[in-house]
Amino acid sequence: MFLLSCQKVDFPTPESEHIIGEWEWIESRGGISGNAILTPKTQSETRQLEFKENGKYRDCIDDERVDKGDYSIEEKSDSWGTYYLLKLEGKDINSESQLTFKSTDTITLYPVNCADCFTSTYVRN
Repeated sequence: MFLLSCQKVDFPTPESEHIIGEWEWIESRGGISGNAILTPKTQSETRQLEFKENGKYRDCIDDERVDKGDYSIEEKSDSWGTYYLLKLEGKDINSESQLTFKSTDTITLYPVNCADCFTSTYVRN
């Protein structure tokens, strides 16, 4: 049996407080083969995400802003357990990713509804 439920997470919550701050991209893994590994060195760029207490975010490449907007976190559960859905609603980019807290200083983001996308890992600055 497959069960699915979701609930909007209001700010502030312990979960949203964990994501607040600046994050630096360290790698992405996946792609069509599932074996590709991208890093700041292989891509010749750095990436940063910043999440603010008021539900705003900034997306940067090489410390230059490429997008900004609102973010939200929804707690979801299915037959495998509970996870968080991170929604970014920016000027140029709208996305939904599964958010996993690997530790208080490491998160992973995996785009939903995409079989061959990359899981990106960020560490807290």
